[in-house]
Amino acid sequence: MVYLGVAFATTRATVGVANEVAPWTPSGATLTPLPLGRGQVAIRVTPATKGTIYGAVVQTLISEPKAGHTYVVSLGLKGTPRGRIGVELNEFSPGVARYPVKTTVPAAARWHHYTFSVRVKQSWLGLAVYVYRQTNPPARTSFTIRDENVAVSPG
Repeated sequence: MVYLGVAFATTRATVGVANEVAPWTPSGATLTPLPLGRGQVAIRVTPATKGTIYGAVVQTLISEPKAGHTYVVSLGLKGTPRGRIGVELNEFSPGVARYPVKTTVPAAARWHHYTFSVRVKQSWLGLAVYVYRQTNPPARTSFTIRDENVAVSPG
């Protein structure tokens, strides 16, 4: 299996919040790094404003995979208060977007690990991952992401 390591924050030696949460970027949200020990960081995602969908996105998790290969994306999630957390995987090309994974998972106070495995059916430029939540009352919602990784292997 070939491991494609995404440049997830693994150390507190970097300077600034943007470096510590890379490659995640906010979408209607504030991202806060949470040290887990051993140089690992989780990312707390909180809404930037009330009444919106908020989340975190990695714009290019995988680029130009070959048809017939399989990719596996995994991450740990927890969230409060209870509700649902959305996860979307977006295979994109110019003018085309395909969502082989578009689901929600339960938000819980404890960590849950999720794994999504998809076979590449046709060529595309890249794979984005979007993790999000709706800010319905109560507005003090948040979720946390950790242990993100991706692997690609031949069919």
